[in-house]
Amino acid sequence: GRVGKTTLVEQKIFKEIGKQKQFDIPAMECFAPYLSATNILQQIVQKLTTDGQDCPRNMVLDILERKLKEQKYLLVIDGEVSGTELNNILSTLPIGHAGSRIVHITESKPEEPPSNYHHVTIELKTIDKSISKKMFLHHMEVQNLDLENHEDDIIFQITGGLPPRP
Repeated sequence: GRVGKTTLVEQKIFKEIGKQKQFDIPAMECFAPYLSATNILQQIVQKLTTDGQDCPRNMVLDILERKLKEQKYLLVIDGEVSGTELNNILSTLPIGHAGSRIVHITESKPEEPPSNYHHVTIELKTIDKSISKKMFLHHMEVQNLDLENHEDDIIFQITGGLPPRP
């Protein structure tokens, strides 16, 4: 929550990359916390198929293989998933052309992926407590003396030290 990571990725990165045709197949999937790898992969396949029909579980791996193999793909996975399930997803996805990317957006510290994956972590730094409070109050767009009188620490805890989404 709070920072608008999904919005940032969708609007600023994902759409721009799509326009530049850097990837043969761009796909982004947001999902409820802690789904199984099978359920997440099934949602991804449904996103990749143009007919929008449900995909039977027994066909997920075949369709993934057919759609992604030998393609340069960008797959954005937005949601909390256990390290085991994420590793299951990564090991299931077919290897695409060089330059294929898998981006996982998460609030928790990610676990190490399988050793055959090059892994880069981008961590958002927290902001100063007083700045966090000012941004929070500005975002609320109301004059609320109770909020303004709260100590910086309380609002910092609420926001996690991250700016509110725009």
